[in-house]
Amino acid sequence: MRRALEPFAILAVAWLGFVAYAWPGIMTWDSVNQLLQARSGAFGDWHPPLMAATWSVLDSIVRGPSLMLVLQTSLVVLGLFALFRHYFAPRRAAVVAACVFLFPPVFAPLSAIWKDSLMTGLVLCGAAGLVSERRLAQAGGWFALAFAAGLRHNAPILIVPLTMMLVPYGAAWRPWRRRALGIALGVAVSLAGALVDRALTRKHEYPFANMIALADTAGIIDVEPALADDARVRELLDGIPLTITTDIQARMRELRVADIGWLITNAEHPPFAPATSEAQAAAFVAAFRRAVAAYPASYLRYRWRVFRATLGILRGRPRPFVTAQDEDPAHLGYVGETRDHARYQLAIARGLRAISRWIVFWPMLYVILALGLLTLLWRDPLQRGLLLGALGYEATLLVLSPGGRDYRYSHWLIVCTVIATVVRMSTLATLGPRVSARASAASSAPRSCPPPRADSAGSPRRSRSWSRTRRTRSRPPRSARPRAARRASTADGTGHH
Repeated sequence: MRRALEPFAILAVAWLGFVAYAWPGIMTWDSVNQLLQARSGAFGDWHPPLMAATWSVLDSIVRGPSLMLVLQTSLVVLGLFALFRHYFAPRRAAVVAACVFLFPPVFAPLSAIWKDSLMTGLVLCGAAGLVSERRLAQAGGWFALAFAAGLRHNAPILIVPLTMMLVPYGAAWRPWRRRALGIALGVAVSLAGALVDRALTRKHEYPFANMIALADTAGIIDVEPALADDARVRELLDGIPLTITTDIQARMRELRVADIGWLITNAEHPPFAPATSEAQAAAFVAAFRRAVAAYPASYLRYRWRVFRATLGILRGRPRPFVTAQDEDPAHLGYVGETRDHARYQLAIARGLRAISRWIVFWPMLYVILALGLLTLLWRDPLQRGLLLGALGYEATLLVLSPGGRDYRYSHWLIVCTVIATVVRMSTLATLGPRVSARASAASSAPRSCPPPRADSAGSPRRSRSWSRTRRTRSRPPRSARPRAARRASTADGTGHH
């Protein structure tokens, strides 16, 4: 009994240490907005209604973000343990899971109450459920993946590769049929999560129009030289009420759209306001389509600039940590929250800020590692599903990132890459002693000729080289025969030189 509980004791120590630092959960404006919706019941579609509905239940038990912090961090710890249990013994799996959980690039966004943090825990548990042999665990895995699909619009990109590789049904089927079944089930659970979100939605906030269409249209105006003409810009933005009518491109460049994305609407003197009605949202989407059709090269150039900012290529890297020092008391006041952080929490926050520029927080590093690990671990279905989904999820940011340097967009890729790195290193550590033992055994064993192969008649078949060697060895050379025998043969006339 004691040995069975030891792994959970190890996990509990790591989890309690992290929760003590993050307590009661760091809240940004996104967190505050979700809590406001959870308490009012007016679920919008900008943030996932499924998360707001979950938070409303937890908030009715304990007000505030504390139970959400417990939920999302517990899911991450248990999901890591269940995945590593697929490779290691329980105690070792617990130690490895605790180390990965406390690795700063992994826990960086987990202290904030975000949909990204909750999605990470759910997908880890979902993958662990699919590789389990127990039916109940498999059912829980499908439920977790459906829940995760309702948290982010691009979550199906990482769910479908997992289900394709890990589908636990049809073991006797041909591989292509199992893959097709996995894809179908992945699409089904993704649709289930999306349908639950739609059923819970009470008000429309037009996320595509306000986050993607608005920001991309502004970005095209920023990078396209032909749009220095204000008349062309006004024609392009027909139907959108503008707050400025002159030097529009210059204002876009001042705001650095690629760095802040849709947040240009929150800047001082924004060029236009976000859409608040169906007609305004349709106008933004129509302007976006006109801009992409008229200036496709500028669209690609702007999207590449946003993608580079997300990955930290050639420019400043995204800041990984959101700490206690980043909470805004004014925002917290909207939900009746106040903060009086302990000294150790502030000290840890300062320490995390000090290391935030280390290379281990560079998203591009994990893209490179993931590509290499995918090649090395291709035969492992679990790692293949995780890495394919993570790389696909990251690739969607080329067209779906709303702009800005946000570390949490790359968090799932970082988590999967760290998991794959641990699995690969453990494989090498296990393979090394085996190779050494085999080499030493081969060097110490006596050498022997391989047994002859049998021909079609069943008799031993010897190669020509073996027969020639055999004949040569059976008959000694002339110089090696006894001298008396050579003399006798010469005297009889049977031998000659």
